[in-house]
Parts: sequence; structure tokens; C-alpha cells
Amino acid sequence: RVMRGGGRGNVNGRNGKIRTRPIAHIKYQDTSCEVYTVGQAPGITRRYRPSAGEGFILVQSGMMEMTISSEQYILRSGDSIYFSLKEPRSFATKGKRGLKMMVAIQRSG
Repeated sequence: RVMRGGGRGNVNGRNGKIRTRPIAHIKYQDTSCEVYTVGQAPGITRRYRPSAGEGFILVQSGMMEMTISSEQYILRSGDSIYFSLKEPRSFATKGKRGLKMMVAIQRSG
């Protein structure tokens, strides 16, 4: 399935401070696999509960602080992280610039 650049819609949250954009057709992709870009304004933190699966994030611009259980990681443009969804996690935009990242989540179970 081909998805053209102009065929993507945005899903906005937190009064427009978070913008999620699918990279693959949700209608056709495996429902256990999600691939999208996220734009997040400065000062925003998102928290997630444990679940089954794995994730990958590539920071495209800006700076992010990711916490997995009690481990903290600072990621800058070009950095990436591969992680298990089994631990509680959060990521926060750091600095004065917004954050843009590509996210891939593979759910299992």
C-alpha cells in the first residue's frame, strides 16, 4: 500500500501541543504495529503504562528526556532508542524548541 505525503491526516492532542501523524495507512497496517511521527511542544510530558511489545523512537529534531522505570535518557536530533513496553515510561520535550520524532510500536500479546 502506498501512502502519499499529502494523504496523511493529523491527530491533535493537548490543545494542539501534540500532533501525531500516521506514516502508514492505519486501515491496511497490522493492528499490532503502529508507525507515525509526533510533534510535541516544549514543556509537554507523556506517560505510558506497561504493556506487551517493543518500541523504537528516532528523534528528528529537538531534545527529549525518556524515562523507562527509573532510568533516564536524554536524546537529541539523530539519536534513537529501542525499548520494551513492559516497563512504565514517559517522554518529555526538553529545551525551548519543540520535539519531532518518528515512533514505531509493535504490540504483542
